[in-house]
Amino acid sequence: DVWTKQTNISHKSILEWTYEDVISWMKGIDDISEDITKNFEENKVAGNQLLALGKDGLQDLGVTQKGLLYFLLKEIKKLEEMDECPVTFIEHSPYCFGKIVDYLRLK
Repeated sequence: DVWTKQTNISHKSILEWTYEDVISWMKGIDDISEDITKNFEENKVAGNQLLALGKDGLQDLGVTQKGLLYFLLKEIKKLEEMDECPVTFIEHSPYCFGKIVDYLRLK
């Protein structure tokens, strides 16, 4: 399990991970090439950014092999589930914003 290999960062919330923590986590995954790890390092992908990456973001960072792409998405999802404060994304649309404002008005 990749998570248990990373004992030095497992006590931190993923949202607090620096890009160095992300690189350390990635180096613990056998199937990730040095080139991909280097792309993450050059782009200084921190923990909160890692959680926000989707399929397109990973492809932009050099993850082109389909099997590895979906494996990495699964590993990132595991990290998010293990984190005590998972990130919740809200659609940026007038409809969604209106619903939030209406909800807050009712409080």
